[in-house]
Amino acid sequence: MDSVCRMQRIARIIRFLLPTFCIAVAYCIAFALISAFDRADAENADQGEPTQTRFVPARQPDADLAPDDVVRIQVAGLGCDDLTQGIRQCMTFASPDNVAVTGPIERFGRMVRSEPYVFLTSPDRILIGHPRFAEGRARVLVTLVKDRQFHFFVWVLSKQTLAPFEDCWMTDGVFPVRSYNDQDGSNRTLGDVI
Repeated sequence: MDSVCRMQRIARIIRFLLPTFCIAVAYCIAFALISAFDRADAENADQGEPTQTRFVPARQPDADLAPDDVVRIQVAGLGCDDLTQGIRQCMTFASPDNVAVTGPIERFGRMVRSEPYVFLTSPDRILIGHPRFAEGRARVLVTLVKDRQFHFFVWVLSKQTLAPFEDCWMTDGVFPVRSYNDQDGSNRTLGDVI
């Protein structure tokens, strides 16, 4: 009987400590990744190679582009040295429904220059996830590292059905993902969003 109580006590302790352990492991992995990126930057700097390219091609929606290609083009546009050009590039891939909500380019530009979207304009590192498809839409998780902090955004795209963008993936919205404990208390996780 004593061993059963001891096992139950150990199980309670493990259940209590498990979330803390998971968070500690996640932080260790994050800092290891940042350190690896920093080392790669140092090696590239020693070789005289640039660590980030700021060229933004003037791309148009195309049926041959996959959802993650569209996200890549938009993120590259927002990271462009000429932010006005980058905002135009990003807006080019906004769906007509998105443009109706975000308004003219001036309003969209003000939105991009304010939090939380401002983190998209000058990240230190970017990781673009694979698209997840459901109900005719694609969702792509974008992870940004800026000043050793992680920022997460979910791109929601749909394949257009009307000309001139028929069969083209275009962005319906970009949503910031807050921490695992939102200010509104909803405890939303990445899995809930994507």
